[in-house]
Order: sequence, then C-alpha cells, then structure tokens
Amino acid sequence: MEFVDQIKQRFAATIHIGREDVTAVKIRQLVSGGPDKLQVISDFDRTISRSEYNNQPVLSSFGVFEMSDSLSNDYKKKALELLHKYRPIEDDTQMTVAEKLPYIEQWWTSSSNLLKGLNFKYEDITKSIEKADVKLREGIEKVFEKLYKQNVPLIILSAGIGDVVELILKHNNLVTDNVSVVSNFLKLSKNDNGMSTIQGFKNEKLIHVFNKNEHAYIDTHKNVSAIKTVDIQNKTKLLVVDNNL
Repeated sequence: MEFVDQIKQRFAATIHIGREDVTAVKIRQLVSGGPDKLQVISDFDRTISRSEYNNQPVLSSFGVFEMSDSLSNDYKKKALELLHKYRPIEDDTQMTVAEKLPYIEQWWTSSSNLLKGLNFKYEDITKSIEKADVKLREGIEKVFEKLYKQNVPLIILSAGIGDVVELILKHNNLVTDNVSVVSNFLKLSKNDNGMSTIQGFKNEKLIHVFNKNEHAYIDTHKNVSAIKTVDIQNKTKLLVVDNNL
C-alpha cells in the first residue's frame, strides 16, 4: 500500500480512492513492468487542458475552433445552440451512459453536418489559439518531458477537433516523437482564394466522449495526421487519464 499512502499524503485534499487495495495492486503492476512496457492514453479537453482558470471556463478544442474570425456568425450561433442543448446532458450525473449515448451521437452528427461546406482560413486556428490562451494543467510539461525521456508512448485520444489539439500542443512545445493524437481531423479542400472548404471529418466514425476505444484508434490512423503514429507494440501496461473516468 506504500504507493497509495504516498498519493494520499500528497493529494489528500483533492483525491478520493474508492478501493485502496485494488488501486495498490494496479500501481504495483504498472511499476513492475517499467517504462518499456508502459503506454499512456489521455484525454485532452479538461484533462491535459484545465477545466477552468481564474474562475473562468477554459475553452475546449471545439470552442477554440469556433473563435476563428473567418467562420460565419450563423455557424457560431448554431454551434453554441448545440452546446447549450447537449452539454447539460453529457454532464448529467443522474443519467446512465446508455441513456446519454443517443443524445451525444446526435450532438456529434449535428456538429459534423454543421461544419460541412463551411469556408474558412485554416491559419485562423493558430490565431484563435493565441487569443484563447488555453491553459494547460499545472505540471503537464514535466509529465510530457518524463514520458519522452523514458520513450513511453503518449496517445492523446480526444473527442474534440484534432487539428486544434495538435496546434495547441505545438504552441506549447509539447510535440515529440512519442506523442500521437487520435481525434476528429478536418477533411479540407483548398480553394484558389486561400480559403479552405470543410468537407467533414477524415475518420469514418466520429470519436465522441463515450466511444473512445481501440477501434477509434485504428479507424483514425487510417488517415495520416501531422504528428506521426507511435509504436505501441509490446506495451502491455496501460495508464488511462481522463476527467470523466
């Protein structure tokens, strides 16, 4: 129980462990395998990024994208309406996952349909990131650095917009060879006027908060993203990090 005791001593005010005996066994298994057997899968929005900063909510990757100056006001209005309609359902602690699932699928499908045909400047995403100043969790840079030095694959599995997630990581100098992003990447066609038209998402099945699994990883990696796919063969120990676990 030594690992559990250390966690309780350091984070007593912010952490609750339901089954200390089970948790202790899992931690020992992770440690015994060493870094050569370890891989980490982490959410991005409200996990790597903060949920709030100075009592203000931190924008999600979708929220950052929707700040893009070249997007129409009509799109921004309708996207906000979808957020206000479905976010309370996602956060409802009285509903089961099975009850929430059809609503979340409706949300992601509606969001995808809303994006199709939109014209915008891709470089506006970078400008939006600078304006939004998305705050990351305290100490996250050290976590990335340690995983990189130990050659531990870090797979960021996000239900947000992958293009935004990758650009936020680059903005914070967190892109290394061990990092891979699995997410909903925009499918674009370039226009002669410097604008891009959104045709939808590259992945056949949209990743949402309730279907993040190995199938999502395999499906998304049929398409090459800006950050290369990391090698996870022989990585038999898995640490999952998510704000909704």
